[in-house]
Amino acid sequence: MKKYILLAIFCVATMSGMAQHHHGHTPPPPPATQHHDHHHGHHHGHTQPPQKPVVICATADQMLLVLQVLDKQYSDEKRMDIAMLCVTLGHFCTNDLASIAERFTMESSKVSFLRYAYRYCEDPYNYHTLRSVLRYHSDYDSLMEVVQPEYRRPW
Repeated sequence: MKKYILLAIFCVATMSGMAQHHHGHTPPPPPATQHHDHHHGHHHGHTQPPQKPVVICATADQMLLVLQVLDKQYSDEKRMDIAMLCVTLGHFCTNDLASIAERFTMESSKVSFLRYAYRYCEDPYNYHTLRSVLRYHSDYDSLMEVVQPEYRRPW
């Protein structure tokens, strides 16, 4: 029990540091610009294409700490408890979640973790890139059907 308390404190300290480090640093979108055609004297109103939102991910050092803690666990059950706590408290992108999922030995644990982590993912529109993390197409399909209901299995 003492280990879990220390681990929880570690995760909370690491992840809250991530939130403090990144909190409030999302720049506003750039204003629309006008293009002036000096050759013909016409003004054409062109707006810039929409930009993807700024995504806050764990730093390399923060990921290293999380992965080291996960690697020291002797079961997927312990890894799951820690990974779920960290994901709930931190800022993780799809690539980060892939690295965490790869620490699980059982395929079913990977799928369960990725299903849970989706709601906390900073860039859920990239979740389709997790195909390489899962061994079986059917596991990927079942994950995508849960997290992205519009997903249709390729036949």
